Amino acid sequence: MHYQKCSAIQIKKRRVTPNYLGEAGIEHFTIHDLRRTCRSLLAKLGIQFSVAERCLNHKPKGIEAVYNQHDYLDERREALDLLANTLSHLIYPSTAEFK
Repeated sequence: MHYQKCSAIQIKKRRVTPNYLGEAGIEHFTIHDLRRTCRSLLAKLGIQFSVAERCLNHKPKGIEAVYNQHDYLDERREALDLLANTLSHLIYPSTAEFK
C-alpha cells in the first residue's frame, strides 16, 4: 500500500468523506482501478490498441513516437463515446443511447 507524505497544510485542507465503497463491501480501491477497468473495457469493445492507450494518455514509445504524430482525437472521442454508451446501458438499462 502506498502512502503519500503530506504537509500539515495539506492535511488540514482534506475533508472527511463517507466511505461509500467500504459500506458497499469494497475493501480496497484505488483510482488506478478505474484506469485499468477503462482500458479493459476499451479492449473488450474492440478499440484499437493505439487508440485505447491514448485514451489513457499513454504516450507511444520507440520509433512510433518519432514517426506517428497523429493525436487520434476523433478516434479517442468515438471510443470514449462508445464506452459511455456501454456504461450507460449497464447503469440505466432502460435508457436510450447516451448523447
